[in-house]
Amino acid sequence: MTLLEKIILILTAGTVDALWYLLIVFVFAYGNLRKKFMLNSIIVDKVVGCFLLSVAMVFLYRVA
Repeated sequence: MTLLEKIILILTAGTVDALWYLLIVFVFAYGNLRKKFMLNSIIVDKVVGCFLLSVAMVFLYRVA
């Protein structure tokens, strides 16, 4: 790859990531979803925690 191709690849990935995170912020911060998540925050925390623990276990299994 040339330097220009690498720069274009980096800028493309950075732009897509930035736009994705902005979309997520606007959806969860200003929509009705925020109220629903706040009311069910304990359930959301448990689901996210289980997901992260399962990802960690898969990672440890593959490393060991």
